[in-house]
Amino acid sequence: MRRFEDAFVRTLKLICTWLQTPSRDDAAADTDDKSSNKMHASVPRLFMGSMLLEVIHVFLSNANIQDLVAHSEAYTASLELLKQMLDASSSSSSSSWEDSITLATILRQPMRRIESSSGLRRAVWGDASVRYEDLGLSTTAGGRSVPNSTATVPINRRSLCDLVADLSTQQKHLLQLAEKATFPPTVEKVNALYDGIARVMFQNFLED
Repeated sequence: MRRFEDAFVRTLKLICTWLQTPSRDDAAADTDDKSSNKMHASVPRLFMGSMLLEVIHVFLSNANIQDLVAHSEAYTASLELLKQMLDASSSSSSSSWEDSITLATILRQPMRRIESSSGLRRAVWGDASVRYEDLGLSTTAGGRSVPNSTATVPINRRSLCDLVADLSTQQKHLLQLAEKATFPPTVEKVNALYDGIARVMFQNFLED
């Protein structure tokens, strides 16, 4: 578990760096390229095929405050990625399906359980296929949904934005824990989690 968590956190931090919006100075230095601060329309598709958001959904669905603190680095990195995704601008480039899908809209969609995926490598080359167990549909690289041969009963799952909106409860528990905690590393973890929740909730409010 620890090895997975370390790799998970490194991946999240790398993506956060990649998603960061260019500063005003960077934008001014590249005025000839008007799309320099816009994200390519294929990026949301890569997130949809990576299953990364499904892992984050599992983490945020756990309301146990002890787990939150014990795995604070993974939770903090997850919160930062969601904030960056909400903050990032997403542009379209070709098809009408890509025009309608942004990182923010992905986070607002009910989380669908993935039964099988062709993987991120094929998604990079535009040849991905994801089968969603709960809806009985497969989504091809072009965004077209086709029936599954093994469809199951639809299951409604909350979106990541819904989970973010409910993090205020965890904030209250963190405040209560902060009043009792005296061990410096624990205090540092609690403060980092509280700040991370506050930032992503504020960004979610702005984008709503």
